[in-house]
Amino acid sequence: MQKLYADWLTRKYGSLEQAHEAWGGVNLAAGSTQVEVPDDWANGKPGFYVIYLLTSMGQSQGNPRRLSDQAQFLTEQLRGFFADMAKFYREELGFQGCILATNWTTAENRTLGALDKYADMACDMLDRHAYYDTSKGNGGGISPHCFYTDESLMKGPDSLTRELRYVG
Repeated sequence: MQKLYADWLTRKYGSLEQAHEAWGGVNLAAGSTQVEVPDDWANGKPGFYVIYLLTSMGQSQGNPRRLSDQAQFLTEQLRGFFADMAKFYREELGFQGCILATNWTTAENRTLGALDKYADMACDMLDRHAYYDTSKGNGGGISPHCFYTDESLMKGPDSLTRELRYVG
């Protein structure tokens, strides 16, 4: 992944050195709680921040430009993966139905939701779930006190979570 990131940064900035300069010379060192993979500039391998720093609660702890580049790179990688898988299903397996990238959603829609949806749009459709009126359960989780009712969200869309956004 670091090699792919290095190639991506070189295309964007012209060289790894220029990317590093654009980030203000910020280095990711081993042992830091902010670092998932440390920088190894001598071997042409830029590191990665922990994903938490891409959320609204973590953004202030990292270099904004470097975080933005990491988010863009990872989003493009994910979208490319979905596109490649859809192509495989169509061309290699002959599948003719609608292809869904994933039914999963990002850890935080506030900062990552648009990127998540952009990646998912490499396929034919999006799938998002809306769990509403969690007062009948325990906040969306499953417990012995939860029960099912066959109610339509269309009867009370105001209870739909604000985190859910629709795309056209």
